[in-house]
Amino acid sequence: MKKLSGVILYFIFIAGAIAQNTTIDSLKNLLPEATDEEKIAIYHELGLSHRGISYPLVKLYSLKSYKYSKKLNRPQAMINSLSSVAIACVYIGKLDSAGRLFNEILYIADSVGDFQQRNKALLNLGNFYLNTNNYDLALENYQLVYPEYLKMKDTLNMAGIEENIGDIHYHQKNYRKALQAFFLASALYENSGYQGESKLLLNNIGLTYLKLNLSDSALFFLEKGLIYFRSKNNLESEMRIQNNLGLLFLEKGDYSLAVRYFQHSIQLSKEIVNPYQEANGLLNLAQVFIKQRLFDSAFIYLNQAEHIINIQGDNLLLKELYEYYYEVYYQQSQYEKALSYFQKYNAVQDSIFSKEIQNRISSLNIRFETAKKEAENIRLKSELDLKQITQRRLILMLVIISLLFASFSAAFFFIWKFLRQKNTIAKQNSMLLEERLEHSQRELASKALHLASQNEFRIKLLGMTNEVYDHLDPAGRQNVNIILKNLENTIDQSAWHEFETRFEHVQEAFFTKLNLQFPDLTPNDRRLCAFLKMNMSTKDIALLTHRSPRSIESARYRLKKKFGLRPDEEILPFLQSI
Repeated sequence: MKKLSGVILYFIFIAGAIAQNTTIDSLKNLLPEATDEEKIAIYHELGLSHRGISYPLVKLYSLKSYKYSKKLNRPQAMINSLSSVAIACVYIGKLDSAGRLFNEILYIADSVGDFQQRNKALLNLGNFYLNTNNYDLALENYQLVYPEYLKMKDTLNMAGIEENIGDIHYHQKNYRKALQAFFLASALYENSGYQGESKLLLNNIGLTYLKLNLSDSALFFLEKGLIYFRSKNNLESEMRIQNNLGLLFLEKGDYSLAVRYFQHSIQLSKEIVNPYQEANGLLNLAQVFIKQRLFDSAFIYLNQAEHIINIQGDNLLLKELYEYYYEVYYQQSQYEKALSYFQKYNAVQDSIFSKEIQNRISSLNIRFETAKKEAENIRLKSELDLKQITQRRLILMLVIISLLFASFSAAFFFIWKFLRQKNTIAKQNSMLLEERLEHSQRELASKALHLASQNEFRIKLLGMTNEVYDHLDPAGRQNVNIILKNLENTIDQSAWHEFETRFEHVQEAFFTKLNLQFPDLTPNDRRLCAFLKMNMSTKDIALLTHRSPRSIESARYRLKKKFGLRPDEEILPFLQSI
């Protein structure tokens, strides 16, 4: 057996050229005579050997390694095995499983005090939540791990985290915060000696300036990036910058330059075989011609994009395609076709919205299950400690007091047990009520976002209709009235009433406390307070209440005065404290 152990070490742990000669078959041949300790390393190495070949087999072998490491209580080996399983789950699309595994790794690392593995787990969790569009949870994990890398002066990991934080702020439309994060990430990459990664951020910075309507700054950084990536023959980065330059000149109304940049981007996407970017570029070209009312040219590019999108099956591009088709047919007064594409747009929008909500709920469930498991472990440990203490006391009492007080001891034990059971039942009831409240709040938030999304698009549609209504002939007006009537029929009034009912029920405790502290608030003030407590944006509140964003801001300012807050104080922390 000693000879076998030597062979295993030879195959698994010897670095360099010797390790490269290790084969999967050779490792399998070692399993029949291996001990459980040796099987941990063999199965882990088998999992690593299948990366890039078969991720289901990576998962299979890594789980076997985890089984033996758990049996022998080897925390470091458990973490290594679970990390391989989690990565495999990401590649095969099992994102829920990956999230649970990253949380399990974090729990194991915390339990054994392995701070290095804890930091890796937090970083992986942040990346997982970022890729599933759970930006708040991703930001929370990044903020937890960033100070640890700062202590270690690990500028490379700090740069990666800052770049991801910039992406989060960008998707949340906090563009100035995104710029700060991108510039800091760029400086950290430079300090780490990763100049290429620093230059990649030129595209992000330029695009963020474009979102801030600072076109000169956007043009400066995008052209700077274009020069660099051309010199490095980096076709993919050049493709993206060409596309963003097209968007910049489209925004400025320079359509000829916009067309030229979009065409360059499309050509590069064909060279590197990137169908997503090719379809995106074609949709951007179509948008140029729609703005110029050159509908025949727009149809050419829309049809080309549609062919690629149908093959790729990307819902975000499909939604944009249907919106452009609707806009073209509407401007050509072909209302029946416009209505058809509007309905298709709505169906895809609902599908995307449902998927996003499912991802958010899934991530919250993962966190809830992990927290529940940790709480259960703490409870079991406390009960075990309490039981041991109680047993020692009972033994001591029995020895000192003698058999005379045996009946008293028994009575005390049963009373203690009854009180503990009563306390346990009370805790379970409390947890059940909290879970129901959390479920109601998630449903309420989902309903609010859905109603806001519907209202936003209908408001946009009604605005476009009013612009052309007076210029239509009687027949055209009749067709528009039919379309508007159909749209009104699609509004689910019961959904709004259901939302209001759940809203009042979920926020009942909050309203009670609010009325006690501020009895002079109007019904609209109380409703706005609840929306703000849910951390809803001004835009979404305006859509839900059918008011303008400016009036919402004014109402928020008046509320702060009623609460006695200073102008520099935020209202959200104040409401959350009630």
